[in-house]
Amino acid sequence: PVATDPNVLAAQELLLRSITAAYYSRPNLLSLVIITSIDLAVASGIGPPTGWAFSAYAFIQAVVLGRLDRGLYFARLARATLKRTDASYLATRVELTVIGFIESREGRLAEIGERYEALLPQAIADGDWEYGALCANNVVLFGLGGATPLDELLAKAERMVATCVGLGHRRQVVSAQLFAQVVDALRGGPGEPGEVSGQFMNGRELTRLTAEVSDPNLISSWHAGRTLVNVHLGDFERAAACAAEMDPFLAAHPGAPQAYWHHTFGGVARALAA
Repeated sequence: PVATDPNVLAAQELLLRSITAAYYSRPNLLSLVIITSIDLAVASGIGPPTGWAFSAYAFIQAVVLGRLDRGLYFARLARATLKRTDASYLATRVELTVIGFIESREGRLAEIGERYEALLPQAIADGDWEYGALCANNVVLFGLGGATPLDELLAKAERMVATCVGLGHRRQVVSAQLFAQVVDALRGGPGEPGEVSGQFMNGRELTRLTAEVSDPNLISSWHAGRTLVNVHLGDFERAAACAAEMDPFLAAHPGAPQAYWHHTFGGVARALAA
């Protein structure tokens, strides 16, 4: 049944607002928040936030437990629940989770980036600027993993930086500049040897910004970019050292998009450095 009790709906909304913060700051808390959301829906009825809870539970099934079939099942349930509760304003959050963490495991990464780009107008129309900016960054992140031609990807990266600036989400602006700089460094060489630097930002500025934002996800992306650039330059020892900097974050955040870079370019760097 659909929940009508205002106290239940308020509790579901509060749990929904905790999901992103739990993912970034306390991964162990994330599972508790998600399971509590689903338990509440089973006991008292589904509400608008339940669709996102199901998509987050799909993440646990597919990524944490390695059960892709169950993840895909709960992804379908998440989409159906959004329709039943008339919660289309949460569609961007559900789609970002399902596409990036679950369906990316059975599709080409370049196609995943294209799906994120197609999702952007809906996110902006719904007023979900935080997740719209995340979509913009994932366009470039999955484009890098999916071997999108660098000239094409750099043009997209520049548009995504402008999109994040327009949406006004500071952390995502820094991420967008970082990913654009990775593309630029691969295309024309870094401005500083072995670093992700050039026309969008230099190494010192990037170090300062990542420290100010103090976001382990962003810092891990920085090390992922440094790994990729150093593999491209043939400095495998430095690339392996950069990949090692990602280990703590990925141990606590299984299935994060940086894992694609870590397992591929990081693995190559470690093998060749050895």
